[in-house]
Amino acid sequence: MTHSFFATLLSRSVASGESAGIHFFDRANETFRFVSYQQLLAGANRWGMQLRKRDAARAYTLIATHAPFPTLTAFFGAIAHGHLPLIVASPRV
Repeated sequence: MTHSFFATLLSRSVASGESAGIHFFDRANETFRFVSYQQLLAGANRWGMQLRKRDAARAYTLIATHAPFPTLTAFFGAIAHGHLPLIVASPRV
């Protein structure tokens, strides 16, 4: 099921092109940053391939980041490669 989920997201992102995506709020600059679904899924695929390189068994993947874009990238990458993502609040530094 995870492969069909990721395949559906990928096919929809290709069909919509660079015009469809998500806006992330950049707290440092107090502006919104646009990221297309294609960019998001490409990042998710790169992240997921790192799991494969490390020969990680299909299991839970703990995600703790300070920003929304890396969080979503890791989340979709984990799902695409058969892992169960667990998002936790990252510690404040």
